[in-house]
Amino acid sequence: MGGAALSESNSINLTQSRVENIPLPASGRVEYRDAKQPGLYLRVTSAGTKSWRLVKRSARTGKLERVTLGAFPAVSVGQARDLARQALAQVIEGQSPMAEKKRIKALETTLGEALDAYLDSHDLKDSTRREYRTVINRYVPEWVSLPLARIDEAAVKAAHKAISERGTVKANQVMRVLRAVWRFAREEYKVDGKPILGDPPTAALSSQRLWNRETRKSSIVPRAKLAAWYQAVDSLQNRTARDYLIAALLTGLRKEEAAGLRWDNIDFKARTLTILDPKNHNDHTLPLPDYLVTLFRARSDNGREYVFPGKSGGKLDNLYKSIRTASAAAGFDFRPHDLRRTFATVAETLGFGGYTVKRLLNHAISRDVTGGYICLDAESLREPMERIAGFFLAEFGLSNTEAKPVQKQG
Repeated sequence: MGGAALSESNSINLTQSRVENIPLPASGRVEYRDAKQPGLYLRVTSAGTKSWRLVKRSARTGKLERVTLGAFPAVSVGQARDLARQALAQVIEGQSPMAEKKRIKALETTLGEALDAYLDSHDLKDSTRREYRTVINRYVPEWVSLPLARIDEAAVKAAHKAISERGTVKANQVMRVLRAVWRFAREEYKVDGKPILGDPPTAALSSQRLWNRETRKSSIVPRAKLAAWYQAVDSLQNRTARDYLIAALLTGLRKEEAAGLRWDNIDFKARTLTILDPKNHNDHTLPLPDYLVTLFRARSDNGREYVFPGKSGGKLDNLYKSIRTASAAAGFDFRPHDLRRTFATVAETLGFGGYTVKRLLNHAISRDVTGGYICLDAESLREPMERIAGFFLAEFGLSNTEAKPVQKQG
């Protein structure tokens, strides 16, 4: 009995008063069999808990069933016997009361509960966690407290269509999150190794070809407009935004990576910067071209934790106004990620190999067999970084060391 002391002498006529007065064991637990109701046991532990269980081997399946019926005194002796008779009838018929409980629990699991379990079991960036919660809470809030099993194909198609009117890409994203959580729940909640949930209802979007078509963004700053872009950015009154945009272009860093640069990420002696725990969780070290060394040194006395601090003292977090102003002055719109694509495009144009470009962008090559043999450390990227920076500076009409001093921020 799982370590509990059991013998024929433990078989007694359990009454309310007897259960109340049964002494606690010095250690571990002991179980008493009810003389009146077959299969009913009272478990008593040294911690002071008393609980009811049905223990019975199924004649049909040969499996020993253990069913927790409740704790004493919340469940009285009479109630425990009634529950035991009900569970015993199921066992005799070859059913599993515990399996049924698990099945019911799985069917009652809400999307919100499954999402919490999914996020707890996956190693995701904080920004990804927030994004998953946001798309569910904002676009299908009525589903958060709804059991997964009640979200069917009709509901999915209706929600996808409604959200598509607000944004086709966002509608797809909501359904991809639902699909990921559903697949996780399907594997997580099983009875006897068999899933309770069926295929995700998002399958209807595939079988009926209802997913919205998504076109990968490909906007960059064209070479013919690089001079205009630089002039517009260089004229920004917000000098932190100005330096941030130039550094983002010359490093190819993601928006948040560049904004989150701290001074302890900059090594002036080694002339490198390092992004810790980026999107793919692989620390990313890049050599700094001369221009950026000068630019960063000019900023290094800002007295802040971040290289590009925001008004609140944290990292730069609101570029909308500066980008809108620069876009108007340059004569075309651009977004921070356009700068990363421009960096990659220039690297390719200058003839650097695909593995070098991937390393510069910190893109994973782990699934590429050949890539696994190519080891490019930060120093091997110094020449590519200098040449890429030189290309941009030539288009700007600058020399490699003409980083303008930065006005101190208040």
